[in-house]
Amino acid sequence: MENLNTYNKPRVAALDLGSSKVTLLVAELTVDGYKIIGRSTVEHTSVKQGAIVNISKATEALAKAKREAELSSGFDIRDVFVSVGGLGIQSFTSKGLAAVEDKEVTARDIYSVLKTAKAVSFQSDRQILHSLPIEYQLDGQDEIQNPMGMSGVRLEADVQLITAYKTVFPNLLTCIEGAGLRVKEYVYQAYASSFSILSEEEKNLGVCLVEMGGGTCEWISFSGGAVTSTGAVGVGGTNFTNDISYGLRTPFQEAEKIKIMYGNCVQVDPSLDAEAETPIEVTDVSGTSSRTLDLEQLNEIITPRALETLTLVLEDIKKSVDVSQLASGIVLTGGASQLKGLETFIKQNFSENIRIACPDQVTQVNESITDSSFACSLGLIAFAKSQSNLPKREFKFSKLRSFKKTEDKKETSETKDMTFTQQFKEFIGL
Repeated sequence: MENLNTYNKPRVAALDLGSSKVTLLVAELTVDGYKIIGRSTVEHTSVKQGAIVNISKATEALAKAKREAELSSGFDIRDVFVSVGGLGIQSFTSKGLAAVEDKEVTARDIYSVLKTAKAVSFQSDRQILHSLPIEYQLDGQDEIQNPMGMSGVRLEADVQLITAYKTVFPNLLTCIEGAGLRVKEYVYQAYASSFSILSEEEKNLGVCLVEMGGGTCEWISFSGGAVTSTGAVGVGGTNFTNDISYGLRTPFQEAEKIKIMYGNCVQVDPSLDAEAETPIEVTDVSGTSSRTLDLEQLNEIITPRALETLTLVLEDIKKSVDVSQLASGIVLTGGASQLKGLETFIKQNFSENIRIACPDQVTQVNESITDSSFACSLGLIAFAKSQSNLPKREFKFSKLRSFKKTEDKKETSETKDMTFTQQFKEFIGL
């Protein structure tokens, strides 16, 4: 089997470890985008609300997903982009400041201002996952999206810092490495999904994306093309399944099948849909007997949960976001958003501008992936593609080394006055 990273065509792998299943995609990057050349999906129950609760089972599921994705793609998989989510994700805005080195803003200056934005104090049990610029200011001029090449002296930046609990990463890393994989980069789940679901126009006008997963509903808002806030609510598709399991006194796996096959958020008119009168066979929790019910009885279990879930998500969003200013509305995606009748249910019960969206990506065998549960994993691939077009990582290391060599050639007399720029660089540790 060929190695994923040893051929001229760039290829990447994306790993989404959700609450109910793990998805591993392999893609070949192209000039215009990417094409999926391998994939696997493995169900598991080793994660709850973004936290691993059973390392051995999670590792087993990841190892199985790796084997299947390798067989599907024909490549050995090693490095992966990994999604991170759950209730522990928090974000806040920070301010960065840097002196422009050569009167014209370069990539080095942008790196410096973002670095100072991260040099803030926050809880010691958290670590930064992403530092995303909202806007820049140059010598008092604000609302600058990209200062590269502009002339000025003082560069500032408003930056959205997305953080996660430090304890999440050791357990996740143990499982990933136990399955024979290595982490290329961690990416917040909702942020990843935005790459496969939202357009740049939607992000500019204002939009909030909700990733409806198995254990949590995570959201991320955009305005002016930048991330403005994030959040999460501890409800998801698993809650629907649990309600069905308890309500019908049937095993969880049986409840999941019933939800997928017959679950509906709205009442179905028997005169318009023959399935409304079709009896549903339900296996008893003991597995020794079965009984039947109709769609109306199932609907009475699902509808209250749908109302509660969406209400909780909206309330959480409104704590940080003025929904009336979201010209592109609220966009739902993720596996739990595929529940039948959800779009109609939203129109009947909510006045907000809410819609459901799914990805649309062609695979190597010309099969289109339009399942919303792949929004995050496809987004990870798109994120990897966006990073491959940015020179900042290479610049950060090679350029800094050459800078230090230049400094070595300068006079080192302690009595020589330093310029403001040099003092500032020393202050921020450059």
